[in-house]
Amino acid sequence: MECAPHGGGGTGSSDRFRDEDVGNGHDAEGGGAAAADIPPSEAFRAAATLAGELKEYAGYYLGAKLDAIKLTATNIAVYTILGIVGGFVAVTVVVMAAVMLCTAICNGLGNLFGYLLGPGWAWLGPLLFGLVVLGGIGVGAMYGLKWFARTTRGKLVAKYEDRKRQERHNYGHDVSERARQQRIVERSERG
Repeated sequence: MECAPHGGGGTGSSDRFRDEDVGNGHDAEGGGAAAADIPPSEAFRAAATLAGELKEYAGYYLGAKLDAIKLTATNIAVYTILGIVGGFVAVTVVVMAAVMLCTAICNGLGNLFGYLLGPGWAWLGPLLFGLVVLGGIGVGAMYGLKWFARTTRGKLVAKYEDRKRQERHNYGHDVSERARQQRIVERSERG
């Protein structure tokens, strides 16, 4: 009875041996003569062929895994580039919309001042709008920085107060009390 060849076709090394030729040396006749019929050179050749086949399968597996990693890296790179380009497009659209809005407001104010005060005063609209926008940005930045500094400092103070509370709970004193005690000891040693 012949074994089916491995690898989907062709003659593999495993189809050289029949199932009844493979045994443990303790068959019913007690001789195990079937295994002795295979010359050692043929057995070594079959083992070398199987080792080569195993090496090929391992190379195939590793190659497939490397190609999958390369494909994933390529997809990440492509989507990253598309995201960056999309981000630039979105920022450009927002900037252009802001410029168009500011231009329209400046023109409207210029026309209004030109109508109310005369044609020579049309420049006053863009100037006032620019001052209001820049002043608003300055005031917003100033209050924003003050708020950020206040909240950051508040978080740090709360963090260290919690830590001192935990030290008092764990050790019966905190770092401030220990520093005060150390200063008292140093003064008493000097005085």
